[in-house]
Amino acid sequence: MSTIHLDPPRVAADRLPPVVTVVSPKGGSGKTAIASNLALALAQRTPSVLVDLDTYTGDVEWAFGVRPAFRLHDVTRRFREDASTELEGMFTPYGAQLSLLCGPDSHIAADGVYAADMRTINHRLLALNRPVVFDTSPGLSDFTVDAMETASRVLLVTTTDVASVQAARKLLDTMRVLHLPTERVSLAINRSTARWGLSVNDVEERLGLPVSLNIPDSSQMEVSLNAGTPLLDAHPESHIADSVQSFADSLLGITLGKRMSFWWKRKL
Repeated sequence: MSTIHLDPPRVAADRLPPVVTVVSPKGGSGKTAIASNLALALAQRTPSVLVDLDTYTGDVEWAFGVRPAFRLHDVTRRFREDASTELEGMFTPYGAQLSLLCGPDSHIAADGVYAADMRTINHRLLALNRPVVFDTSPGLSDFTVDAMETASRVLLVTTTDVASVQAARKLLDTMRVLHLPTERVSLAINRSTARWGLSVNDVEERLGLPVSLNIPDSSQMEVSLNAGTPLLDAHPESHIADSVQSFADSLLGITLGKRMSFWWKRKL
């Protein structure tokens, strides 16, 4: 019997690096777990960045079990002091290809980060020519709105309970009022197989969006988040990990080819 050899995945050469802003109108939707695993899935293919924009209650550092030497407020202070400061030197590395920019460690520090600071950081992030994932705070803060304007894709996370879906619908309505690009919105339904709440079809109908990322009810996601190891590392063989990786690959325009091909040019 002959052996079939699959070619490695190839990133579409004509695609710009995706910038994904993960949003949810309510806390407890699993937004950070999804954002963390999505960023890690992108990093399986190419160097990527995850930014924690939940400046008061963000927990990206706990999701990855890291201790940042520099945080968001440190970056803003450095940029104010010297605009030529290198951003990459203030990332927290996770593995070989994922860089984290974690949130402030206190409310006082968070108060010192302004919307203008984040616009500067966003500009510097885009200049890196890497995929970027923004994990935002619940609702629509100024930081979230700016990140949604920057994004090539907005990933709206909801669960199937009625209150969560209604809040997601209000967020979409608010986006239209603010002239934010609703055509860039993709829908992620977390805990989609929960015994309570609406069906996936009902959620799609109420929001007017097809589901792009369907995460069934599973203790693995929350357990891995609390353990400081993303699901893609803790259970890479799981159906959830496969679904997140497939969605990440779709953002990258992954195709099969004879060799890896990326759109960015590395500096020698």
